[in-house]
Amino acid sequence: MFAKSLPSLSLLALALSLPYHALGHAIVSPALGITGAPVKADATKPSSAAPCGAGVNVASALASSTPVQATANAFAVTVNSFDTGKDGSTEITSSSVDPSGTGASFTGGSATITTNGVAAPATTGAAQIAATLPAGTACTGGSDGASCLVAFTTAGGFGNCVLVSQGAAAGAAGAAAGGAAAANSTTGAAAGGAAANSTTGAAAGGAAANSATGAAAGAAAGAAAGSKAATGAVAANNDAVVANNAKAAKGAKGKAAKGKAAKGAKGKAAKGAKAKAAGARLARSLKMRAELGEALEKKRSWVWAA
Repeated sequence: MFAKSLPSLSLLALALSLPYHALGHAIVSPALGITGAPVKADATKPSSAAPCGAGVNVASALASSTPVQATANAFAVTVNSFDTGKDGSTEITSSSVDPSGTGASFTGGSATITTNGVAAPATTGAAQIAATLPAGTACTGGSDGASCLVAFTTAGGFGNCVLVSQGAAAGAAGAAAGGAAAANSTTGAAAGGAAANSTTGAAAGGAAANSATGAAAGAAAGAAAGSKAATGAVAANNDAVVANNAKAAKGAKGKAAKGKAAKGAKGKAAKGAKAKAAGARLARSLKMRAELGEALEKKRSWVWAA
């Protein structure tokens, strides 16, 4: 009888083992340490001792993990469900943030879930999750030095960690602030509106940054640009004044020279006319003397003849 029960016991053991592999299983992508599309076997159940899942070596997994880019601390992940019902839930029920990105200190608060999945999906598949890091979060981990680790847990108890980077957003903000500062500097130099451009540059720099550090850097960049614009405007104005003074001085000098030349020509002409008049008078005087001498000579000849 015992021998007859062996096949039944084997079938029972197999049946008991099937639910463990078939029920549940959901994974949040891109999962830490998982390359390519996740599969059912990649799903893990996190715990307080292992927030990223049992057996996950965070230090070695970081290098092969693809980070999610955060913009203004907002980011999106995907929950892949490999089963229906609560065990395959795509609803995020808890999360924790490790700003150091090492997996050793999940003390950065919880991510705010703005778009969630389904508690007990009727079909398998994927659900898009939208989340936001806590305000003021400054990520310092990862290969870019600007990544956080976010641990997620679903309603079915499955979950894992996702690498979230602020690096790309911070770079974009810096570029935007630099462009705004350059534009304000050009406008300030052309129009001379240094104070207005300094305020605008600081506002643009602060608005473009996604963290307190980025805001400070953007504001500093804007203020520096405005200051540079003011200096440029003052220098340009001084150059214009110097140029105008030089032009005026040159014009006055030319006018004076022209007047002096005219006066000299007039004096020379007057002197020449005076000399000509004196010559004319002398010529008349000589002519009169010659005529008088001639008359006296005639008179003498008359006297001698008589």
